[in-house]
Amino acid sequence: MGQVIVKFFGLCIYVHRSHIPELPAEHRVVLLSNPPLPKPLPLPVKPHHPELKFISPAPEIDLPCLESLGQGAFRLNGVRLQIANGSGSLVLHETFDRVPHLTPVGSPSLEADLDVILHGAPPAAAYFDFDAGTFSACLGTIPKEGKAAVGTTVIVDTGDNAPTLDLSCFGGQPSQVIELGPHPRLHITNVATEGPDDENDYLINYEIIRTTLTFVPPPPDPNIDGLIACDPDTLLDFGPPCSNSNYP
Repeated sequence: MGQVIVKFFGLCIYVHRSHIPELPAEHRVVLLSNPPLPKPLPLPVKPHHPELKFISPAPEIDLPCLESLGQGAFRLNGVRLQIANGSGSLVLHETFDRVPHLTPVGSPSLEADLDVILHGAPPAAAYFDFDAGTFSACLGTIPKEGKAAVGTTVIVDTGDNAPTLDLSCFGGQPSQVIELGPHPRLHITNVATEGPDDENDYLINYEIIRTTLTFVPPPPDPNIDGLIACDPDTLLDFGPPCSNSNYP
């Protein structure tokens, strides 16, 4: 049976159609890059840029919105990704509740910026859309003093067919459909590009919010009890604030 495993590390934001009905898929992972200057954040953050890495052999990709970094890695510069032939339903495993939410407990919901979430407006750098697959939380970093950043594993079955990855540059053109090899694994990371991540970098996530923040949201501090490593060979070195996030 065909299957692909996708793992998300760092600043990756999950948006479900139940909250944004206009989404073209049931679940979208929004990946942001450097915040635009006209919308400053309340505290300084380091530049980020999302990357895709093929843990299995990398296919040939010829698109202007993906920049090859070598060794199966590509920088994502305005691209929508989707497993085109996923089968079955979309399931959120019970551990997915461990992925922190952007809205602090007890605060009113924050209005989404639909241009960033839907239309590729800066600082959106990539979307990964899913209509099928099982989402579960995992440890994206090495635990220190009982704390760690939470990442996510998505397992998508494709029936009797090999998984295919659909890549479309923002605006719809150009695009490429790639048939992945046996037992493919993909890693999506969004971490600082200039030195180690800072504790304030989680504030980049709030660039999907239209609401003007009148306070500095507290950093994520997820419950990691019982979670296993996303990938024992790829445990990154940053703190809980750089966990994946759920909107709202």
